[in-house]
Amino acid sequence: MASDHTESYQGTLVSSKMPTRILSENSDDRKEHLYTNHFTCSLANSVPLYLYDVAIEEMNTKSNNWREVEGRSRCAVIMQSIISNHQLQPNVFVWYDEQKCLYSTSNLLTPQFKFNENGQHRLHVKSLINQWSTTDINDYIRGQTEIYPYDTVHILETLLKRSLQDRIKTVKNKNYFVDETVKELGNGFEQRNGFIQTLNLSSHRLTLNIQTRMSTFYSDVFN
Repeated sequence: MASDHTESYQGTLVSSKMPTRILSENSDDRKEHLYTNHFTCSLANSVPLYLYDVAIEEMNTKSNNWREVEGRSRCAVIMQSIISNHQLQPNVFVWYDEQKCLYSTSNLLTPQFKFNENGQHRLHVKSLINQWSTTDINDYIRGQTEIYPYDTVHILETLLKRSLQDRIKTVKNKNYFVDETVKELGNGFEQRNGFIQTLNLSSHRLTLNIQTRMSTFYSDVFN
């Protein structure tokens, strides 16, 4: 279980008055640096985003019928084997989420089936549920619409997380790089630097917001 690591400080309140800032004679030449965790993003226009209803299925050798596979992690492994078997075209980009959803920038034929190498498992692309476009976000930024594109922003957030899935482990919505050098604390504990990332769309811009977190774990959590 992760717990946020927080340093505590004790100080003595001397005065409630704001201290006067003393300016040096060369203050006009001094450079000040401001650090932020908000990074402005720009999106190409008219990039389609499709959402499909899908299922991972396996052959029941006794009844010779196909049935849905249970278990999120098992479905993810089978999905990866289907992709590794080159069942999808090289220019077809997809990301699989929550056992039932397949996102893509390509308009896929529905219904259709994609099989793994031994033919005992398949991806069943059932139907197109909905579709959006990056134009929805750009139009909102330019003030051409007042409709906030919640779904489009959510899909892009999912895409960002999935693009890092081979490099991170997520614990309670915090992300930690698995190859990070950790600080050993003794007694089976270790300290890791993690982060939370979100997309924030305002009326003027789209930003990627990153908040860093330091947490303490039992070492076997990442093993």
